[in-house]
Amino acid sequence: MRRLRSQKNMMVSLPDIRTQGCYVSLLNILQGDIDVRSVHEQLQRERHSDRNINFIPWGPGAVQVALSKQSPYLKTPNKVSGMLLANHTNIGTVFNKSAKQFDKLFRAKANLHSYTNEGMDVGDFEVAREVCASIVSEYSAAEKPNYLDYAPLE
Repeated sequence: MRRLRSQKNMMVSLPDIRTQGCYVSLLNILQGDIDVRSVHEQLQRERHSDRNINFIPWGPGAVQVALSKQSPYLKTPNKVSGMLLANHTNIGTVFNKSAKQFDKLFRAKANLHSYTNEGMDVGDFEVAREVCASIVSEYSAAEKPNYLDYAPLE
């Protein structure tokens, strides 16, 4: 399961998640011939290891594991395969980078006519930008211990 959290297995390029940000929740989906006891032991080892998973400070660390059998219809050379779905606060950096790129294009009114000619309003873009900013704000606030007192920008 540790290999599923490896930086090289991510679909999004993020800053190093071992040193920055924290996990909100994890879901490991494992498929193949797997002993439930070994999965439980691996979870216990990770929970008590030096390289502990950095979870949000204001809530319990949620690690879910789903086990399934190998499909008899799909032949694969691997005995076990897995997928990790994770909610990590560093995803806010991706939204922030996209927002900055959007701001540059929106200021230059690049390709704006393509959307307004089809009936979209310029205000829709501004609302979407505000939503993106609130997501970035929410993820940065989630890293702090007083997150439960967080009041989003209205």
